[in-house]
Amino acid sequence: MTSRCACLLGLVLMQLAAVPASAQQTHVLLDDAKASVTEVELSAGQTYPVAEDQTGTVWTALDPVVLLETKGGQQNQRRVHSGDAATVHAGEHVEFRAERGLPARLVLVRPKMTQQELTVEPFVLTGSLEDASDRNATLFIAISNSRFRDTRNLGDESEWKPGKPDTITMRSGSVRWIRSGIHHFKNLGPTAARLVSIEW
Repeated sequence: MTSRCACLLGLVLMQLAAVPASAQQTHVLLDDAKASVTEVELSAGQTYPVAEDQTGTVWTALDPVVLLETKGGQQNQRRVHSGDAATVHAGEHVEFRAERGLPARLVLVRPKMTQQELTVEPFVLTGSLEDASDRNATLFIAISNSRFRDTRNLGDESEWKPGKPDTITMRSGSVRWIRSGIHHFKNLGPTAARLVSIEW
């Protein structure tokens, strides 16, 4: 092989190696005493493996994406939808692959401090007033662009003493802590506010 051919081959290999880095981007959304939260953006066809030491991490799909789960030598592949969320369990290897022609975004929440198993569930606000029962600190992940009013009870469980209302605006993919306590939420947007809640 001539030196010129070797040089050209080296350039081609460098370009191929650079594709995944440019096609896959991560952004730290939050990093505090409770959790580290990262947004992952995948270009079409790209794969993102969750690190082996991330047991307990909660993933949330902002866009449809292919999920590959391997546990005990058995692999399962399925398509998850926008708003789907779950926890990575011990002994489980998880990868995500963006479908061809469709980029995808994920939010990964790695808990740092928990007193109990996290409760992960969808949280949808319609135009009516929603009453959330007494809860621990909760992390909201916005699936849709959302705007809603949060009124927290300043009294005890038997008496409603509304605090100052807080108008919350969240873009799709953003996260926000909600303080512990009893809350009333009211959607202020033209469509339902779609979120995922993770309760500590």
